[in-house]
Amino acid sequence: SREWLGAAAEAAMWLRDAGRLAGVLAALEADRPAGRIPAGWQTEFEAARDALQGDTAAALAGFDKARLVWESLGARLHLALNRIHLVLLCPGTPEAASAAGEARRLAAEMGAPTLLTLLERATAATAPRQGRGPAPGPG
Repeated sequence: SREWLGAAAEAAMWLRDAGRLAGVLAALEADRPAGRIPAGWQTEFEAARDALQGDTAAALAGFDKARLVWESLGARLHLALNRIHLVLLCPGTPEAASAAGEARRLAAEMGAPTLLTLLERATAATAPRQGRGPAPGPG
């Protein structure tokens, strides 16, 4: 059963835990689910892995590739989360600024204040910290 994969990957991204994300990717690859949604997940999780490994260019390309999957499926929630993940994991890039605007627009269109909260947390998590503790997760 792969129902846990999305939640586990989400947690690993917010924790910036490359090891946990690698475990999710290994489970996804071992299961080899068919279909565009699992393919979109794999692409997005690989982009997150690339970001956590410091390969921003590959991460940006991967997030963009996954974005195309979500758009083609009309999966607006996945699309909004994709944009938020890019903001979280590729901070300071022009793509992150654009993704934040897109996530904000999608959240407003869907009437999803929780997505706006996640976006705020992603932005706060990547802002320079001055004597503060760790940034909050999606809690």
